[in-house]
Amino acid sequence: MFSVLHILNKYDLSQGGPPRAVFNILKGLKKKGIKTQLISTSENHILKKNNLIYLGNNLIKRFSFPSISLIIYIKKKIKEYDVIHIHCMWNFITSISFYFAIFYKKKIIFSPHGTMDKNNIKKNFLLKKIFYYLVERNNIKYIDLVHFLSSDEKKNSKYLSNNKYFIANNGLDLNRFKINKQKKLKIFKNDKFNILNMGRYNKIKGLEIQLQLIKKINKLKDEFRIFFVGPNCKEKQKLIEKTEMLNLKKYVFFLPPIYSDKRFKMLYDCDLVINTSHYECNSMTILESLASGGLVLAVENANVHHQFQYNALIKTKRNLNDLSNGIRLLKKNKKKQLKIRKNAILYANRFLNINTLTNKYLKQYKSLIKS
Repeated sequence: MFSVLHILNKYDLSQGGPPRAVFNILKGLKKKGIKTQLISTSENHILKKNNLIYLGNNLIKRFSFPSISLIIYIKKKIKEYDVIHIHCMWNFITSISFYFAIFYKKKIIFSPHGTMDKNNIKKNFLLKKIFYYLVERNNIKYIDLVHFLSSDEKKNSKYLSNNKYFIANNGLDLNRFKINKQKKLKIFKNDKFNILNMGRYNKIKGLEIQLQLIKKINKLKDEFRIFFVGPNCKEKQKLIEKTEMLNLKKYVFFLPPIYSDKRFKMLYDCDLVINTSHYECNSMTILESLASGGLVLAVENANVHHQFQYNALIKTKRNLNDLSNGIRLLKKNKKKQLKIRKNAILYANRFLNINTLTNKYLKQYKSLIKS
């Protein structure tokens, strides 16, 4: 039997989807009896530690420059495992892992998780371009297989066009989505339509349009509330200040992040989960909302074409008129709300079960070992 080592530079839940996605792969592989482990680093908000996960330290936090002890551990484990599955680009842990995997002639799978997408590369573009030509261009030549989360990620990703690839979306442990549907959370207003945005505060999330949206849809009648759930950061503070400037404090609420499974109950209990990102690769919040039976409205930039095809969510263009019209119509149509929620559960059972998706990974790992 072969073994698989996963390497991810940051394992903080505040980093968004990759930590959750990789953790689900680990659990799926373990159930199949595969020897596997994740090497990463974490400052806080980590998922539950166990023997599947080794968390080292960074010598320099910026760009995840690892400590000497972590470098030694990465080297030791890469030598021990058959397949090296590296996640995310533009950090030194990834670059060092590539170097050792190439040196020991290991089979390499790379999952960019959107980090090679043209939208992502725009941030610190010059620095990334220099780093690519000095370091990563050579490393990429030795990648045996690229894992993309969607066909859109494949299409939008730069520098990986010549590599062999396979596509598999993020998976979920559906056993965790057991929700008490009878008792509702008290935070939501019973006499209002409660909209929820859950996740990181980042420019790419395009959250300012949601403030404009809540102002627009409450203009004729005070019917809507919006809740932002996420970690503290500069972008969050900017949004709070913008809320005060627009006199929207009555309609907008900021809550701390929820990293436990309690967030699934919140995703279900709200009237609508909203996503207005400028770009999403394969949003874990959207997928978790579907598995929770939540009602999701997402802009087409969020790469939700497949979910929309199965009527598991509402898709709209990223402008105020389409967003406000979509929400108002949805609020009035209870039957449509219920139907979409049911379709969301069906979609999750069919496409998001990590037990099923693990077989896709196993097939790819086996083919590499045989090649």
